[in-house]
Amino acid sequence: MPTSVAATQQLRRLGVFLSVASLSVILAATLIPQSGHPESSPFCIICGSLGGVDALLNIFLFLPLGVGLALSGVRTSRAFASIFLLSASIEIAQYLAISGRDASVGDVISNSLGGAFGFAAAHYARHWLLPSRRAAMTLALVWGGFWILIQLGSSYALAPSLPPTRYYGQVARELENFATFKGSVISPTIGNTTVPDYGFAKTAEFRDNLARGEFVSAIVIPAGPTPKLAPIIRVADDRRQEIVLLAQRHRDLVFGLRTGASTLRLRGLLFMLGDVFPTGSDGSNASDTLRLSGRYDARLVEMRVTNRRESRDRALAVDPGLAWALILPNQWYFAGTTLEWILTRIWMALLLVPLGYWLTFASATGVPDASRTGFLRAPGAIVLLWVGFAVVPPHFGIPRAPLASWVTAVAGLLTGVVIAFAAGPRSVHQPLTD
Repeated sequence: MPTSVAATQQLRRLGVFLSVASLSVILAATLIPQSGHPESSPFCIICGSLGGVDALLNIFLFLPLGVGLALSGVRTSRAFASIFLLSASIEIAQYLAISGRDASVGDVISNSLGGAFGFAAAHYARHWLLPSRRAAMTLALVWGGFWILIQLGSSYALAPSLPPTRYYGQVARELENFATFKGSVISPTIGNTTVPDYGFAKTAEFRDNLARGEFVSAIVIPAGPTPKLAPIIRVADDRRQEIVLLAQRHRDLVFGLRTGASTLRLRGLLFMLGDVFPTGSDGSNASDTLRLSGRYDARLVEMRVTNRRESRDRALAVDPGLAWALILPNQWYFAGTTLEWILTRIWMALLLVPLGYWLTFASATGVPDASRTGFLRAPGAIVLLWVGFAVVPPHFGIPRAPLASWVTAVAGLLTGVVIAFAAGPRSVHQPLTD
């Protein structure tokens, strides 16, 4: 019984094309010089404040190359050696000759893992695409556990994380990598505590107020749009970790609080209220002072802006489904748009498709049969969703998943079932037998 993908001429050609295309993308993504200076030691494993994001992106970057090598018919040992040597060569070149690049041992490891996983997934595709009943049950159990881990990580990543360090305030400061807020800040506060623009002060008050979900507020006289993110109120700690941010970005108000995502070295969540600041770069239309506020209490994010004529606010529920934004290459600013709702629902559904697929094969003998599916082994699937949606989030202070998440999850499971039936009865391939 063959244990790998069929070495047909068409697959070999596809593999060669995918390998060449992947190599081109890898070289373009890693060997172009950038501005700035390396921030991490070359011997670190998870490097920098976004080390978790970088590791995941490195895995995804090399994964297609591994798939291409497997389809091309390259031997396992040669493929793994090639992936490792390519990654090591790139990191050495970055360290010795390419400016603005952070070369590290961690990148070699994550690159190699991505390529190896892609190779193994393609090489043994027949085992997980058309599994035996026993193999399908194992795969379903593994994926179910993986999904629970994702829910744990997502809930932790969205919960406030206020370290027991020394805090200090920054009010409209000139800071590296930020624009400078050119307006005037009259009254910066967190709850009833004034934010000073000097030294270490009021750490306990800051931490307690933020933990209670108090508003971070400022009365400002604006001065037109900014070219990029410009802090109005920023609190950091003695380890240079950002604790809270109230800022202007172009004409928008931006707010964020440190959460578990920072501990995991993922992107933090930033929320946006659009078209708050005046249109003219010279401060035209800026006769009114603005009162700006934002708060985050693990259940709800609220942002408000008030002037003499009107008051605007936005409230966004904290949903573990927002975790897709934590691993993006660039920062996402949540504004409560329809697109964000759709992306969240797609993310939640896609995570459950493999489980529905393998549960269908696990519920059948040989080719999936509707009479033997046991409706997804419904009790087990329901318990899994209940743990992931109703037990895990409240443990971190996050609300239980909304009805939309349950509906989306069931849709993902049913999509996996439909794909399994399409792949089973009339496929030219047959599942491996027990």
